[in-house]
Amino acid sequence: MEDQELTCQKSRQRRAGIAARQSLPAALRRAADRRICAALLACGEYRAAQTILLYAAAGGEVNLANFAAQARREGKRLCYPRCLPGHRMDALQPLGPDSWEEGAYHILAPVPARSRRIPPEEVELILVPCAAFDPACRRVGMGGRLL
Repeated sequence: MEDQELTCQKSRQRRAGIAARQSLPAALRRAADRRICAALLACGEYRAAQTILLYAAAGGEVNLANFAAQARREGKRLCYPRCLPGHRMDALQPLGPDSWEEGAYHILAPVPARSRRIPPEEVELILVPCAAFDPACRRVGMGGRLL
């Protein structure tokens, strides 16, 4: 019963977090995206990393386009997740602008045939989207679960 209660609580937090971010005016969200990207670019973990796994924003998530553009200018290797069956995912480095398609959950994902698979041990920094935080400050994502 405790697991079911926790699942319901997380679901409520997720819905509230998504509703809150989607209710923000677009200009305020864009300004927040720029500040978040600037903060990420300034952190030591970013400076030290050469291979970064990030995400293509969807549903009002923080847009990392400015972050990604600067990281590419600095010669960082960027890879993105591609959902696979069985709650697994690959990290793929798109090789060009035609390396994208709509993937699982209607999120842009790299096309495997036009991308390079990056082994997990080569990823040095991972950026993940967040819908909300629970009372213990743990991330509440969009509801997908990886094993």
